[in-house]
Amino acid sequence: MIEFLGETCEEQLVHAKEIVARYRYDELTTLKRRFDFNDDFKKMVHSRIHDGIDFTFALIDINNLKTTNDKYGYLAGDELIKDVAKNLKDTFQGQATVYRIGGDEFAILCDTLNRKEIKKMLKEADTAEKYCFGIVDSNEFDWNGTNCRDVFNFANNILMDVKAEKNINLKRNSEKNY
Repeated sequence: MIEFLGETCEEQLVHAKEIVARYRYDELTTLKRRFDFNDDFKKMVHSRIHDGIDFTFALIDINNLKTTNDKYGYLAGDELIKDVAKNLKDTFQGQATVYRIGGDEFAILCDTLNRKEIKKMLKEADTAEKYCFGIVDSNEFDWNGTNCRDVFNFANNILMDVKAEKNINLKRNSEKNY
């Protein structure tokens, strides 16, 4: 058995896989992180532009997480995040990929369900009252000159409009780089 710096090659491989898992998956929710979302989102947009493959994209934001944290503490906030994440993962398992892209923000990417189907699933989920969402279908865009940022901002603006209708505080995030 070959050793390097006190570890066998097998131990080093296990260690490397652990590092990759920590990098790719959110520790609190076990969902894929923002890095994978950005990569997968760019691939879906590329496939739509070059191959005509449609997809649906949803942004989800937990309602009043800051209030929960301030009133009940960060552990309660973490439990809320985990609860929503588990419910989203269970709801879309095998049909879409769910990501945690921010503190209280999640995204869903799917090339098999349309806006109506995803909206129905989100509204019927056990934790539906705990979040708001914005959904877009890729077929809603003229793809001549449209990019990832345009699609993300469109979904984000829908989400902000929903939050405004419900009087839930949400700042605009249109300057993020996607």
